[in-house]
Amino acid sequence: MRFNKIIYSVRDTNNYSESANRVVVMSVLDELGLVKENNYLVIHFIAENKILPLRVVRRNNRGFERFEYGPIPVTFEGYSQGVIPARQYTPEFTFSYNRLLPEDAPDMWYFTDKNKVYHVYVTIEPAYLLRVMRRIPQGTSPYSFRTISASASQILELEFGFTRGKRIEQVFLPNLKIGWVVGNPTNIDLKTYVTFIYGDYDVEFVRDAETIWNLMIKKKPAHWFTMGGTVTVPSGTMENILKALDATLISMLPAHMSPDEAIANIRTELGGE
Repeated sequence: MRFNKIIYSVRDTNNYSESANRVVVMSVLDELGLVKENNYLVIHFIAENKILPLRVVRRNNRGFERFEYGPIPVTFEGYSQGVIPARQYTPEFTFSYNRLLPEDAPDMWYFTDKNKVYHVYVTIEPAYLLRVMRRIPQGTSPYSFRTISASASQILELEFGFTRGKRIEQVFLPNLKIGWVVGNPTNIDLKTYVTFIYGDYDVEFVRDAETIWNLMIKKKPAHWFTMGGTVTVPSGTMENILKALDATLISMLPAHMSPDEAIANIRTELGGE
């Protein structure tokens, strides 16, 4: 987890008069690692090298951010749900939740709502023994080292392409399916247990070109999340994501570009807004 902070000197902000040397540390994240309201969340699509800048308007589940999910929704023959046998890995799965409507139950983090994202920290216990692969989008192998792709079928042997199960950060966007694979590289059976810490955000797309440039060069504080890896999101899926968020992807620009030129480029990508 990364807490994005910005440090202001009082003589820069004039917010305090007690001491000219006082320093105030402000974070866009709260103690749970979730974005505070009226702060910025920037999604960096790494394969596309473009960003989706959002402002968190409201957190709808304030005070109820913890979700005790239970065992992963996978059952191996001869075992109870959520137990991964020694030296085995799961098929790709999504987090089903049967309390939802039938059409939503197969994947609790897939949704089509407009102007909404879910910011989630996923912990899968025993966190330091398991290997976890995210497939963004579902069905792909988005991570590689040089010419070697991190295939799910090699999760027990590969030295890369997975994380451990402790506080895996994921931002879920509308119309984007994400798959999960969990491997048990040990010589004992492991019983899993999943907990989510999540923020249910109402968001709005940032439409001001100067604000976007200041976010891009880190002059304006924001929480950045890197989405995916070496595989681009299919154009049809990306179109549906952006339509639901009433948004446009903005190309990353070099920090050495002049502000006037950068802002003009961003304004063009925004459609001249």
